[in-house]
Amino acid sequence: MKTAGMFISIATSVLMCFAPALSAADLVNLYRSGELHLTVDKSFAADEVSFGDSDACTDIAVADDGSVFAATCDGWSICKFSPTGKLLATIGEKGSGEGQFRNRPSLGGILDNRYVFTTESNGRITVFDVSGRYVKTIALDYMPLQAVALQDGNIAVVGHVAYSGKRVRNIAVVINIQSEAETIVASRIEDNPAGTVVEVKAPGDRGTIAIGSPFGNPRMVIAATGDGNLVVGFGDQDYLRVLDPSGVELGRFSLDIKPLRITQTERDEYAASIRETLRKMDLPLEAADAVKR
Repeated sequence: MKTAGMFISIATSVLMCFAPALSAADLVNLYRSGELHLTVDKSFAADEVSFGDSDACTDIAVADDGSVFAATCDGWSICKFSPTGKLLATIGEKGSGEGQFRNRPSLGGILDNRYVFTTESNGRITVFDVSGRYVKTIALDYMPLQAVALQDGNIAVVGHVAYSGKRVRNIAVVINIQSEAETIVASRIEDNPAGTVVEVKAPGDRGTIAIGSPFGNPRMVIAATGDGNLVVGFGDQDYLRVLDPSGVELGRFSLDIKPLRITQTERDEYAASIRETLRKMDLPLEAADAVKR
């Protein structure tokens, strides 16, 4: 099925027009006031490329000129579209060579309006220019979980590594794509209780697959500011920190929020999605129930 219902092209156009004059907070307030309405445009790129049967894709980035970059949800490439949905380029493919992906890529973002970059769970960052030409691959010694574009050639990555026993070390790292220098700007060691990560032994020589639960340890999250700095927080904290690319804390602010309780329905839905993934991979299904605890 060819569809791109996840794109909100009307809202994108509105935001692109307002962005130079309004801050992110202004845009949020505008949306809350009811003056900005988001409308799903199912015709966007509908005849250009398939995004799978899920009708949803979370990896989307919009360049200053309105070009839209999106990861194909069931494929091995990044697609570049014009503001009207015309396919302009297909970036990357499955493989182990330059500009190819060994694992399905996640779209990190657009850097300095010159580069688009991806991350892979096997510890690789692949950089292309915005026309789709391959630039370089950066190898990491940790698994990237989230990535955002900053400025001046810097990107930020959240990763984690096994530390000792049942503990993991969560880190936020700023990487300069030119020099490939890495600076750890935030770090925290977490316990990894039973059920947070379940290992599944694949038949034959396919190795072991680790399945993480979103209901375990509080996650580190990051976001980019408009001036090239980084916001860092954890799910169990009521504040966020603002750091510069060298890790110097520029400030912090409190969050006046009340976390929503995770319902049993949400746990069951997550387990069902994992079970379907395991079924497609011909793996034991018991792990799906283990990770919802």
